[in-house]
Amino acid sequence: GCTDETACNYCEECVSDETLCVYPSACGDCESEFTQNINLSSGWSLFSTYICPLNSEIETIMADLLIDNNLIIMKDELGNVYWPEYGVNQLDTIVNGKAYLIRLENDATLNISGGLLDYDYPINLYGGWSYLGYLHQSPNSIINMMTQLDDNLIIVKDWNENVYWPMYGINTIVNMSPGEGYIIKLE
Repeated sequence: GCTDETACNYCEECVSDETLCVYPSACGDCESEFTQNINLSSGWSLFSTYICPLNSEIETIMADLLIDNNLIIMKDELGNVYWPEYGVNQLDTIVNGKAYLIRLENDATLNISGGLLDYDYPINLYGGWSYLGYLHQSPNSIINMMTQLDDNLIIVKDWNENVYWPMYGINTIVNMSPGEGYIIKLE
C-alpha cells in the first residue's frame, strides 16, 4: 500500500509500495466526483473545461479519443502540439483555465473527470493573442465575463466565427458556454 502521508490513498498500516500512491490533482483534490462531457465535431474545434483533472496528463485525458485514431492533433496557444500518430507530445498536461485547438476524424465526446475549478481561478493571459478557457458550469454573458479586462480587451472570438469587439459595439458571441474555448486579444 501507499505509505506517503501526502497521497490520497495513504495507509498507515501498509507495507511501503510508493508505486501504488495516488496524489491530489493540481487543485488539491483527491476525488473525481465531477465529469464534464464536451461534444467535439469532426475537423477542428476549440475546447476548454471547468474540471481540474485528477490526472492532468494529456495522454490520459485524451485516451478515449485515441481509439480508432480519432484524435489527429491538439495544439495550445503557443503552438505546442500533441500528435499521437507521430509520437509527439509537447503539451504533457492540461493547463487549468486554458483552451485547446483539437482536430478529430469523427464527432466525439470528451469526458473529463475531477474536481471543479473555481470560476475565479487565475488564468494567465498575454498581450496579443491567447486561448481562453471558460470555467463556469452554465452560460454567462460575455459582456459580464469580460468586465475585468475592459481596459486591455481588443477582441474575443469563438470557433464559430462569432466575435465580441467592444470598440465597435459588435457582440455576436452573446454568451460564453461551458466546454467552449475562446481566442482573446489583449493590448
